[in-house]
Amino acid sequence: MRRLSQTQIRTWRTCPQKWKQIYLDGRKEPPAPPLTFGSAVHAGLETYYRNRSAAPAPPEEVLASFDDVLDRAAYDSDEVFERARDYGHAILLAWHESHTPDFTPAMAVELALRYEIDDVPMISILDRVDLAPSGELRITDYKTGRFFLRDAARASQQLTLYQIAAEDKLERPVESLSLVHVPSDTEWEVPR
Repeated sequence: MRRLSQTQIRTWRTCPQKWKQIYLDGRKEPPAPPLTFGSAVHAGLETYYRNRSAAPAPPEEVLASFDDVLDRAAYDSDEVFERARDYGHAILLAWHESHTPDFTPAMAVELALRYEIDDVPMISILDRVDLAPSGELRITDYKTGRFFLRDAARASQQLTLYQIAAEDKLERPVESLSLVHVPSDTEWEVPR
């Protein structure tokens, strides 16, 4: 049986026909600029936190990870692609500068958890999991769109599924869940 992800659930809620075409019929969607950009920023942040030593990955490694994922085919022109690339570099360099002084290695990054809810197989990929001083988990989800609303964090079905998955598979309670708007380096923390 197919495992459902948050993306699949969101696609179904938006348009069941689109869900069928993508997930049942196997129709490939052309790469879209926001999706490839978001994936590339996530790759850069994964590289930043993946190193479990006392220091993050150096900026050039973070930018190389971003560049490896940013898909030129998603953009209408070289000029638009270069603007997206420069913007992504600026975001990641600002993140590196802002977060490196207080760097703490993540417990896990891009962690895929497979679980079930009412016998429905699910999969969630958690952007970052940290161990809080209390021994409980802190889950962070990155957002890369132009803006993000605080109310979206409070009502996030995605964060709820992440909490269920983490508590089931990591066997620790979740202390907090956060959405972080990476371009503005703004965090919205919500309680369990």
